[in-house]
Amino acid sequence: MAFAIGNNVGPYRIVDQIGQGGMATVYKAYHANLDRYVAFKVLHPAFKEDPGFLERFKREAQIIARLEHPSIVPVYDFADHENQPYLVMKFIEGETLKARLKRAPLTLDETVTTLEAVANALTYAHRQGVLHRDIKPSNIMLDTQNTPYLTDFGLARIAQVGESTLSQDMMLGTPQYMSPEQAKGMRDLGPGTDIYSLGVVLYEIVVGRVPFSADTPYAIVHDHIYKPLPLPTKINPEVPDEVERVLLKALAKEPQDRYESAVEMVAAFEAAVQSAGMTELSAARYRAPAPPVLSTAATAPGAISPQPAQTPFTPAIPSPVTGTAGSSASRTAYRRRANLWILSGFGSLLVLCLASMFVILGAISDDNLRPWDITDAEEETETDDPLNVDASVVESFNTTVDQAQGIVEEAAGSVANNPAMVMSGARAHIETGNQNVAFSSVDYAFERWPDEESLYAETAAAAADDGYTDLTLWIYLHFLVMDDVDGAIQADAEAFMQTTVQTKSLEALEVTALFMAELTPAETEALVNSIPDEPFAPLFFTMAQLLISDDPMAVQQNLLFMLEELDPSSEFLAMMARFAATNGYPDLATLLYLNALVHADVSDEVRADAAAFLMAGQETDPDLTLELTSGFMAERPFQEARILTDTMPNMPAMQWALSLSHPDEVGPLSPNFFLLEENDGQFSEDLANQSGEELAAYANLARVKDDHPTAIWLYLAALVQDDVTPDVREEAEEYLAAQVEANPEHLIGITAQFLSQVPPDERETVMAALPDEPYVLLALSIVQLGVDPQAAYETANAAIEHMEAPTRLVIAAAHVTNAQGYPELATWYYLAALGRDDLPGDVRDEVEDYLLEQDANNNEQALTIASDYMGHLSYAEAETLADMLPEADFLQQALAESFPTGAESSASDDRTMLDDPSRSITDVAASAAEAAEQGEYDVAISLYLHVLVRAAPEEDADIREEAVAFLDRMAAVEPGLLVSKTAQFLGQPNLNRDAAITALPNEAYVYLALSLVQASEGRLSNAVLYINSANTAIDDLQATTLLIASTAGIAEAQGLNQAAVWYYLAVLGQDNVPSELRNQAGEFVAGAVVDNRALALSVITAFADRYSDNAYALSFLALAQTTSSRSALQRLAHNNINAAVELDETLAEAYLVRGVYNGEVLGDTNAARTDWETALNLDDAPEWVVREATRLLSETE
Repeated sequence: MAFAIGNNVGPYRIVDQIGQGGMATVYKAYHANLDRYVAFKVLHPAFKEDPGFLERFKREAQIIARLEHPSIVPVYDFADHENQPYLVMKFIEGETLKARLKRAPLTLDETVTTLEAVANALTYAHRQGVLHRDIKPSNIMLDTQNTPYLTDFGLARIAQVGESTLSQDMMLGTPQYMSPEQAKGMRDLGPGTDIYSLGVVLYEIVVGRVPFSADTPYAIVHDHIYKPLPLPTKINPEVPDEVERVLLKALAKEPQDRYESAVEMVAAFEAAVQSAGMTELSAARYRAPAPPVLSTAATAPGAISPQPAQTPFTPAIPSPVTGTAGSSASRTAYRRRANLWILSGFGSLLVLCLASMFVILGAISDDNLRPWDITDAEEETETDDPLNVDASVVESFNTTVDQAQGIVEEAAGSVANNPAMVMSGARAHIETGNQNVAFSSVDYAFERWPDEESLYAETAAAAADDGYTDLTLWIYLHFLVMDDVDGAIQADAEAFMQTTVQTKSLEALEVTALFMAELTPAETEALVNSIPDEPFAPLFFTMAQLLISDDPMAVQQNLLFMLEELDPSSEFLAMMARFAATNGYPDLATLLYLNALVHADVSDEVRADAAAFLMAGQETDPDLTLELTSGFMAERPFQEARILTDTMPNMPAMQWALSLSHPDEVGPLSPNFFLLEENDGQFSEDLANQSGEELAAYANLARVKDDHPTAIWLYLAALVQDDVTPDVREEAEEYLAAQVEANPEHLIGITAQFLSQVPPDERETVMAALPDEPYVLLALSIVQLGVDPQAAYETANAAIEHMEAPTRLVIAAAHVTNAQGYPELATWYYLAALGRDDLPGDVRDEVEDYLLEQDANNNEQALTIASDYMGHLSYAEAETLADMLPEADFLQQALAESFPTGAESSASDDRTMLDDPSRSITDVAASAAEAAEQGEYDVAISLYLHVLVRAAPEEDADIREEAVAFLDRMAAVEPGLLVSKTAQFLGQPNLNRDAAITALPNEAYVYLALSLVQASEGRLSNAVLYINSANTAIDDLQATTLLIASTAGIAEAQGLNQAAVWYYLAVLGQDNVPSELRNQAGEFVAGAVVDNRALALSVITAFADRYSDNAYALSFLALAQTTSSRSALQRLAHNNINAAVELDETLAEAYLVRGVYNGEVLGDTNAARTDWETALNLDDAPEWVVREATRLLSETE
């Protein structure tokens, strides 16, 4: 035996066995090297082969090991010995509170001291996300100094959904101390369950007994759930009213009505004691009479109190389940049920038998029948052998352990040989929600006593009358597969089964599937054909086979074939679909719901259920949903398929499936199906609700179908989603770039159509999210033309000149604009193409023909366009363009109007002057020098900028040098003024900006000023340009921190928040940023995220893409993503904030944001507080971070 007294386990020697519980045996062991005793907690051998229990034990070790509190027994080690895992814990020399209460009552001071320690330990554990779930006197240790310790977190689990490792088939906890919600089997428990249990302990200490005690554990559970709390003052009149109110609140049935924490409960008790003037607990509590042994929940079938009828099973619409469907788990769970009868069913009945026998024999005297003696036999209900009697169970009875053991074994034989008691136990288990044990009890009875048909039929009828139809169904299913059943009973079984099929209960289908798991093929066939009068019965039973078949695909095919033959109702189809979805068959569920939707009798409820499932499928697996839906539609006439699109007009996959399945009737799919006309040109709700990954998945399908217009649209939509991932962005941008060569007309046309649907106030955000490519600006120019022609031409020029749009794309833009009825913009693009050296001969013919046609038919309009176009050119460039097509009169006229004095006019263009153009360069320079001497730097800056634009490079070299030197000095002493005045200069409406940029110094302040102008003009074409100009200043020209910060301040003052975010992020990316400036920049960016998350997210994302090693940018990007409601975006936040911390482990902003992520997304308040405290403790934490961290810590105390 691995853990026997005297054996060695690693460095430990087992010296004694000190306890045994439902999960493990506890030994006392000695560590020689450390010279100390420890406690070994060893998983019972009966459970070690069960992976569920093993995992539970391992999790217990991990959970307890991270709890460090002076009132929680610490864990020293966790290992396994000969395949048996064990915990090594501190050995507490002393006794349990349970033993102490048996020996002597607690004083008031001892009560307060004990409860304070336990409450502090519990509150600490709750803040770590850990529940105890089994608070009771035997789990509270008192050492030799009466110091309390909370022990045995054997039932503890992490208090989050999905973290449970406990079997659903077991009642966990101790009935006398179990909260109502725990008694109901609820999995999502909170701290209130431990507060309730501690309240029971307090009740027991103050009143003299536990509030509920009955003949069986399940009866006690029933009372906790349904029975009002026995008033403490009725049991013990000496309990003060103030203390009674504390107990009533602590033991409220609903968790939200109890105290918020265990500490609060104990504090309320102490206040009540003080208010009542109590100095000691009343001794009368130990003479309080025990409650009757029999509870209101009797065990005989005829005596069971009527329970409310079970409500019809109405499950929530299940989400589609992806992955391989698995029925083996269900079969395994079913086969384990047979063993549960021995472990659980006999156990609860034997407790009753044992207590009854002792009463009959007179072995229990009134003096011995103290409250805790009655509950001892019931309290430890989780034992590995119900027939094993521990000495502590009978220590107050006048008998030996051996004698008691014999009585128990005799009682077991009595139960095992009494079918009525077995069926009584089944009824008791089903009443308390222990369905699996109840079913196993019935199985045992039918196998042991197959001739007791009348008893079983009576039990089934009684269960049906009281609303326990699952037990009735289980019994009748046995009859349906038996031979030679009494005719009346057989008829009852068939009638009940027929009613069950007709009610379309999902629960009944699951129970039937569970039953069929152990049937032979012959029994299965008999069951399927057992109800000849119900046409849908074979479909019902075949559906149940889905869970247990080794070939589920064959079952699915059989089901679909049967649908055509039987034509079940839409409600029946919906029930089958729910069953398929719940058990991992999303494809079958999809087809069943589609069948339900086209059914003639479809109800609003079924329609809503189907719509919810299919919409969820569109989100989780759009490829599968589209494939199944289009295939389903293809097998049906167009009018029938149209029913689906009419039913779900806002589901893109449905509209698309119709186009794919009936192309002749629908025609090519237009991207407009993603938009709703009634939205006044705004994005449809469907498109807005799709994630970037989902839209990309649809785009891929469109590509497979060679539907490139739709693919372009969907990729554009994916790029502007908040949660677009880097992989999706890369995929979309690569595809769109490829369309420049493959489908340039579609690319520009669809992009223009896409942008036209964007509300004007959102276009800047959208443009920032789209690729920095000329086709986007070309498309935008088309959208702008109808509203602001001048803006359209400027945007077109930006795409052609600044972004150097390829000739193929320029010609495509001309084709699109001409086809859409915009000849003026088409003329602009053809003029741009005419001047290209790489224009192919056949395309040149097309260009010349179009321009000559405009010359003949729209000469005045063509002249206006050509004059505007030439205004962006030098005289030489304009003259060359006119010479390329001398027969076009409008070009010659435009050249003459744009440059009236020929080449001379471009050298002294009035558009570059604010002053009198007749003044010489020398005079202007002298005025600038005089203004500088007088401290009028704003005037001097403007004049010197004019000098630089007008001065000839060689003739005026000295004057240029003087101007450059002054402006360089201003960059150091007046950076904000310099950038502001330069931006004002470059923003002149008649300035040839390109020529001015060429003439001015190649310095950072020039490009920062240019970026401000581009950002302020409100043209979406400049959304990309201002970023490019800013990056030229910052990256290429190494702008100083103060220069960038000054630009940020100007942008902030002018309300250019998007640009300001970019500049401030650039400031934070500089080395050795002054603390005040760091605080200003960080506070502004954080505020931008709060005020306009979408706008901030777009620019921060673009910045982080360009500067991926900027920890500040990653931190603020994570902040914007964290505050999003989209889970995909929040997952990106996790990666970004961790990357920021890795880049700079001393960055306070990163810890602040990570705390927000941990608190808001993960719900881990403790981790959040740790991060905020870290941020506070960093020496260089900015003021705004300190302020926010302090506030958050205060709010989460």
